[in-house]
Amino acid sequence: MGETPSEMINNLNLDQDDMYMELEKPYLQTNTNILLEQHRQQNLQIFIIPTYIKERNPDAYKPKMVSIGPYHYGQPHLMKMQLHKKRALLHFLKRSQARATKQDYVDRLMLVVDQLRKSYEQDVEQMERWKNDDDGFVKLMMIDGIFLIEFLSVLKGNQNNRDYANIDPIFGHRGHNLNYNYVMQDLLLLENQLPYLVLSTLLSVSEGQSEENTHRILSTIMFSPPKFQGHHLLDTYMKGILGGGSHHQRGDEEMTIRISASKLRK
Repeated sequence: MGETPSEMINNLNLDQDDMYMELEKPYLQTNTNILLEQHRQQNLQIFIIPTYIKERNPDAYKPKMVSIGPYHYGQPHLMKMQLHKKRALLHFLKRSQARATKQDYVDRLMLVVDQLRKSYEQDVEQMERWKNDDDGFVKLMMIDGIFLIEFLSVLKGNQNNRDYANIDPIFGHRGHNLNYNYVMQDLLLLENQLPYLVLSTLLSVSEGQSEENTHRILSTIMFSPPKFQGHHLLDTYMKGILGGGSHHQRGDEEMTIRISASKLRK
């Protein structure tokens, strides 16, 4: 004769703590996933714009001359600018050779490579090639970071950047005037950003400055008062524009006017 339901329950002999743990597993797993997602979102600084926003005018969100960071790297029409980036790298390294070598920059960036990678969305096609390539990713961050520093320094009239030929198409006086609007529009695209940490790390190595002084130098070339520190160039620039008030410098106004004029011509 079979067991009654009451007898079956009594014979299970389950430990009460085990029962509670089994019941709590889905809840604990859900909370763990939530915490992990919150942590990921806190680190995420540079986003992929959703397709439903892009579809009306996809070209408006694509760089035309220069890719910065991993999202648009390798696109054929942008590869010509890689030659100019390499020239910027050579000038930058030559200027700072008394204080640092190329390997010094690589080593310092490698210390924060995980943090830098987490600044970008991970589960997207554009990041596939960089997931397991720390060396390649750090090289990308270094080259693009140095290009940004050099280009913005020329705009601010930094005397240290007078080692470029006047006819240099990007960093020389004549070429900078011709190409400024086109390059700057690319540098202010949301998907075309580099973490602030890249720039501050490169400058701290090249200048041997404290974190405070490094931030002051970056504020000067990034069109923003020192009290504002953004996640990247676009964020820093917008914070300066929206919250800078009377602290705006002439360079900020000049950049706004030049970009606005370029858009009007379109």
